[in-house]
Amino acid sequence: FTGLSDKALSKFSIYHIAAFDGPTWFLIALFLISLIYFVMIRPDCVVTTGTHTAVPMCYIAHLFGRKVIYIETFANAQTPTQAGKMVYKIADKFYVQWESMLSVYPNASYKGSVY
Repeated sequence: FTGLSDKALSKFSIYHIAAFDGPTWFLIALFLISLIYFVMIRPDCVVTTGTHTAVPMCYIAHLFGRKVIYIETFANAQTPTQAGKMVYKIADKFYVQWESMLSVYPNASYKGSVY
């Protein structure tokens, strides 16, 4: 991956959802917050390097027929994340940041790291 310039980034809207980690009702709240954002913003695609907070948004986008582009975390070079395993099934494009992760996600693409 190559870094995007400030000019290129200014063409995109970027939103952040705070991480929730706790009881099941947090996951339900996260799904509802994600759904509200999705309906308000109506994105053409979702691109994320996120973990558990990104999963509901990815599934919502998939259900509405939008593109899902997921970049697995740089922190794991040998094992999949829980979020990665969940999104891998529905992602239109799935990228890994370690070539070794292609054995974990055979249909993924490796283009180097985001960093």
